[in-house]
Amino acid sequence: MARIARHAGEGRRLRLIPHTTTPDLWTFAAAMRRNFDVTVELPESSEDQGLRDLLDTKSGLRDLAAGAGLADGPCRVAQGKHCRNTQQVVAAVAEMQAAGRSRIVKADKGEASVGLLLFQPGDSKDKIIRTLEESPFYGDDLIVVEEYITGEGVVFPSVEYIVPDTDGAPYLTHACEMLFDGPTRLMGNVTSGSLVHQAWHRHLLAGGQAIAEELQRRGYRGHFGIDAVARADGEVFMLDLNARRTGSTHLHDFGLQFFGPEYLTSWTVGNFDFPGLPEGLTVKEVVSLLQPLVRSPLHARSGVVPCELSGLAKGRFGTVIYASSMAEFHHLVRQVHERIQQG
Repeated sequence: MARIARHAGEGRRLRLIPHTTTPDLWTFAAAMRRNFDVTVELPESSEDQGLRDLLDTKSGLRDLAAGAGLADGPCRVAQGKHCRNTQQVVAAVAEMQAAGRSRIVKADKGEASVGLLLFQPGDSKDKIIRTLEESPFYGDDLIVVEEYITGEGVVFPSVEYIVPDTDGAPYLTHACEMLFDGPTRLMGNVTSGSLVHQAWHRHLLAGGQAIAEELQRRGYRGHFGIDAVARADGEVFMLDLNARRTGSTHLHDFGLQFFGPEYLTSWTVGNFDFPGLPEGLTVKEVVSLLQPLVRSPLHARSGVVPCELSGLAKGRFGTVIYASSMAEFHHLVRQVHERIQQG
């Protein structure tokens, strides 16, 4: 803490943008002020920690959607229930199975698709109980059981907003399409101006704005994102709210930095994670493997930028990929896969 105080310099002031605001962060800020006379600014952290923690749960989103008038309509949460124990989960799953619908079970405080369980019509009570008991992600917290939205043409959009710490209106930063490998394995995100033509776009943006205004009314400030699933006809079901910067915030920042505030009129920017490398490659070896796809946005109209390399020891790495269209983005993803397989 003394080194941090020295880093603050003569101004005696720091600004922190945390991934997730925790109670300990506020304790740290108070201690810096008390013990070192350093003011720690947290411009993207909601002072109501209880509200932030509530919003970071599946049940919190369902409560918020009801408060924002999104219990039904073209953008809403999926039909579901909050359960307090295994017996309630079994009953909720059986109720939906009787109607011929699949169910997805989520830990209330889960994130990043970890621990999701899918149950199909015909799954036995014993299988449901055994699966829950074998999972390490279900304990004393609430468990959310929802209808599993599937079918031809289903996509997974997301939106991110900023709720300002002023009287100004909340505003959208960008919309994305989330990219999955299978039903629960998130591989990346992509934002593009062409998404405005998708059937879900206007419904999700209208719902997202209603959620943003309800958050502002409750005293929230900072970034937040909503993950959703959409049917081919544009009907949207909100799945999750992240009360923080999200897994696609850096894509928006990348676009602004290299292509300017109107970047979505001409550019597509995405991130994608690639497993399947030999374990333990160096950064230099990865760049060599991907040549000539690795190109600077200052000098090329499209390219791959290796940017998340902490997984190299286990044979995976993350990228930002920029292109002039959605089709070109996906072509670059395929080219990276091909080079990994050939390497």
